[in-house]
Amino acid sequence: LDALLEHALGTSDDLGGRGHTAYQLQFLELDPAEDGNSATYLTIQHQRNLAADDALIRVEKADAPDAIWTDSGLILHSEEHNGDGTTTVTYRSASPVEILPDDGFFRVVADLR
Repeated sequence: LDALLEHALGTSDDLGGRGHTAYQLQFLELDPAEDGNSATYLTIQHQRNLAADDALIRVEKADAPDAIWTDSGLILHSEEHNGDGTTTVTYRSASPVEILPDDGFFRVVADLR
C-alpha cells in the first residue's frame, strides 16, 4: 500500500501485511426488501483512521484494471467505531447483486483534502 493510503486506513509499514486486512469486499443480506423478500448487496468495507483528517478515502470502479476509474456509486451503509482510533466504514451497492453487471473492478484510494 502507498503511504497515504496506509495513513488514511490507520495501518503501518512496521506491521507487514496488515494493510491488506484493512479493506474487504463482501455480500450483505438485507431484509425485507420492498417486496417483502430479502436481497443481497455488494459491500466494500474499509478501516478509517480518525486522526487522518487530512485524507479522503474513496472507492472507485472500472470495467477492467487498465480502464478509466470512476466513482463507484456505492452508498454509505454504516460506520462503526472500533475503539482504537479507527472506524470501519461500509458501503453497499444501491441495487441487489442479482441486477448488477457480472464483471467489474473496485479499488480503495486516498487523496489529500
